[in-house]
Amino acid sequence: MKSLHLALPLLASFISTSVLADHHERRTDAIELFQCSYSEGSDISDVKKVAAEWDEWTDGKFSHAYDAYLLQPIKYAGADFPFDYIWLGVTDTQEAMGRGTDEWIATGSRIQKKFDSVAPCSGSSQAVSTEIKPYANIGETGFLQISSCELHEGVRYEDLESSDLSWVDWLTKNDIAAGLYRWKPSVGFGRNQTADFYNVYVVESLADRGATADKMLSGGSEIARLLYGRLYSCDSPRVWMSEPAGSIVPR
Repeated sequence: MKSLHLALPLLASFISTSVLADHHERRTDAIELFQCSYSEGSDISDVKKVAAEWDEWTDGKFSHAYDAYLLQPIKYAGADFPFDYIWLGVTDTQEAMGRGTDEWIATGSRIQKKFDSVAPCSGSSQAVSTEIKPYANIGETGFLQISSCELHEGVRYEDLESSDLSWVDWLTKNDIAAGLYRWKPSVGFGRNQTADFYNVYVVESLADRGATADKMLSGGSEIARLLYGRLYSCDSPRVWMSEPAGSIVPR
């Protein structure tokens, strides 16, 4: 880890570069998450079979595009996640998510029963996903490193933007291909939920995640601490494998 007296001048150079960067509107999406557990005798292959039927049936029946992914835990504490996988759905706006749910309730009961028969879901929630650093391979199998984060007292979500610009600059200059997204809880999260947001790093492979971790140990962690340490704190991250489960082509 770099010493403080070496890291501060480097940090200053990042900030000065970022101040000159053009301000741009960040991409946001609406996401929903279902926590599901396999029925006796079922596994992820059974879920994928139903998802394939869902994928074929939905095209042309809904008013908005929607992409679905299956998240399976790779590095995690089992006691913290008493379910087998997460269904992650993504669309562009909260209205589109709500309209799609209305349409699903009205027309999707037959396939919903098939999902319930192989892996009923114990809960569902929605969040807003903000793109901090784009990921090049969206829509393909990848790995998500997710941390729960809490803002320090008096800090607003908007206060992170200048640090984000500097951090993305560092990631880019150090050839780190990971995308970075921030999920803000919206509705459906548990009453004991304390996270203000989730940091979500996306990589193509576990080798890429390991290479990124090596660069963090070689100085990146200190840069991140200097940029974000006064703004928020995060817990130990978990790693999930994300596989595409299908997409809705709107009518």
